[in-house]
Amino acid sequence: MSFENITDFEYIIHQINDVEKLFNDNSKTEIEILNKIISISKMSIDCDRVDNKSKTYYSQVSVSISDKVNNGHILSVDDINRWKMLAKISVSVAFINLSTEMKRKGTYYVDIEPSRFRFLADFFYEKSKPIIHAHYHAIRRLSYIDPLYCYEKSLEAFSSLPTLFKDLYTDCFYEYIPSIAVDKTYKICSICGSAEADPYYCAEQSALYEKDESCKLYSPAKLWLKCRRCNNLFVYNFPAHSFEEIYNSTQTDVNESIKKVHSPRSYESRYPMFKLDKFSNILNKVKMFNTGDRYLEVGLGTGEMLAVALEMGYDVTAIEISQETCEKLSGNFDIDIYLCDFMKFDIDKKFDVMIMGDVIEHVSQPTDALKKAYDLLDDNGVLWLSTPNYESSFGKYQKYSDPMWSEKQHFTYFSYKGLKPICENFGFTIKRYDVSERYNGSMELILQK
Repeated sequence: MSFENITDFEYIIHQINDVEKLFNDNSKTEIEILNKIISISKMSIDCDRVDNKSKTYYSQVSVSISDKVNNGHILSVDDINRWKMLAKISVSVAFINLSTEMKRKGTYYVDIEPSRFRFLADFFYEKSKPIIHAHYHAIRRLSYIDPLYCYEKSLEAFSSLPTLFKDLYTDCFYEYIPSIAVDKTYKICSICGSAEADPYYCAEQSALYEKDESCKLYSPAKLWLKCRRCNNLFVYNFPAHSFEEIYNSTQTDVNESIKKVHSPRSYESRYPMFKLDKFSNILNKVKMFNTGDRYLEVGLGTGEMLAVALEMGYDVTAIEISQETCEKLSGNFDIDIYLCDFMKFDIDKKFDVMIMGDVIEHVSQPTDALKKAYDLLDDNGVLWLSTPNYESSFGKYQKYSDPMWSEKQHFTYFSYKGLKPICENFGFTIKRYDVSERYNGSMELILQK
């Protein structure tokens, strides 16, 4: 047997379980049990996807059982349990290798009846590393078919083996510590307030690839829910720590009040993440709808848009939640930056142009943020807004391989179809829609008050 598909695994699992049934059947002889064990062992030993170490151990145990029966001894419960454990390990290794191969080829996500993968997941559940690895591969195959099951079983798997990611991924330092990775759960849509939502997809958290301590704040799995009313997505689980704590993990009092930051020193320069002409193009598009110079940017990222706005002569006001970002950009650009949560920002001023680049997906109440943006704009003011689009053209190609699913600090995931009526309900007119040149799978909108 080559173990090419799920049917092969279902067949051998049933065969392995039958050995235990035969053992418990008093009418069956030791020879009948042995013949069954030998036929199953041959399937695994002949399989190219089972590694040599597993084959060797499995073969040795099968031979010892054979010798015992041939010498007239009675098989014990320990004999059967030991054999079954090694059989599980061999099948687990084959399943891991097949799953890895399918993922590499892009054929990992296939529409199969969920109960079939649950059957595999239940079989692959022992406190043995290779078996838990196979268990995890099985439940990940249900990430979009049965996302709630995948989410719940992922946490169980990591509770049994907290270093699971370290074993599965190269250069991964993540370890699950439930007492630190405490989540708050959400069942009400944070976008429209509806209580009607369905599990949509269970993603791995991108925090697993990070080496700093903040990755411990995140659970290994992230469950996305789809709202039946507004058709946008929001997270079921998010760290119980406040956004300020997450962004400023080394600061304890950063956002107790709004304050301006102006670093006295310049930081080491580095080449921008994106070519600066992309931001010049964006601001020139904005100028087609408003030529005023009163400019507000919320969430500065790595500062490219802000730098270009300064170069183009805008009268800049900037808000950022990360103290580190405030200090670096204020020092390099020689400007004051407000260090605060946007929802706490208060100023007696209206703006011609407002920039919210990749912000609203991080906000727990994004509609409140959009309403505040509307109120801060002067008549005919323009809001440039960018955010990931789960129905993007890029997403249609990538499906669930799109890295946006795993972004650890994302709280919501919009589609253009879901975002458009929200913006219009506030009074915005959508003047332009663009596919982002900066981030695959993101949309960029120009909204006018």
